[in-house]
Amino acid sequence: VQVDALTYVSCTGAFASPAMGWEIAAALGLREDVIHTPIAGAGCAGAGPGLRRAWEHGLSFPQHRSLVVTCEISNAAFFPNSNGDLGLAVGNSIFADGASCYLVESWRPSKGLTLLDFVEFHNYAERHTVAMVMDQARYRLVLPTRTAELSTPMALKAVTALLSRHGLREEHIKQWVVHSGGKSILDGFCQAMALPKEKLEHSYWTWRNFGNMSSATVGVALEHLMTSQSLVPGDKVVMVMLGAGFTAQALLLRAGD
Repeated sequence: VQVDALTYVSCTGAFASPAMGWEIAAALGLREDVIHTPIAGAGCAGAGPGLRRAWEHGLSFPQHRSLVVTCEISNAAFFPNSNGDLGLAVGNSIFADGASCYLVESWRPSKGLTLLDFVEFHNYAERHTVAMVMDQARYRLVLPTRTAELSTPMALKAVTALLSRHGLREEHIKQWVVHSGGKSILDGFCQAMALPKEKLEHSYWTWRNFGNMSSATVGVALEHLMTSQSLVPGDKVVMVMLGAGFTAQALLLRAGD
């Protein structure tokens, strides 16, 4: 498969130089003129800017094909918890290694999903609340116990803006792929949106089987949705990503033929 651009996203394995994207390109035997974009520091919401970068690249180069890879080595952020930090204990328990990959084209009708639009919002006052920091020469996750309380209003803000822009309501969306940062985050989203959990079944499946893989999480849930063969042409899907910044992103997708 011809690849013209490669975007590599990570917040846990991103600080080597060259970034892992060059290793992936070499392993795949990609051309030497492939356009590389490494994205670091976006945390669990990293898939959003990665997909947006591929979408924007397709607008500039309609005949190009982009590969977006999100890869997280969460075990690199395991930090000994000697002072009873509850947030750190939770983070050490729920985060897992994972990767996901998207192939993005703009020059022919999609047989998968078409990206229609995206929005994002940031709560700068909480920019340090969820973070990955260096402590004693190693990664340490900063994860407050109130993360779910922060996530719900930010997710609602992004989703409301996205749906209103297209004149859509919740019932027009076939499935919701929400970042499974924790069961409380998924439950809070369902409750706030008055959605049955079945509408987030692939996010719950990802949480039960893999936990939180940071930026790779929504990609795993999206693949599970696509392989379920439950979508028909025209069905709409909303992806919701939450992460450092404090950031919420929402993407509107439509199933193709």
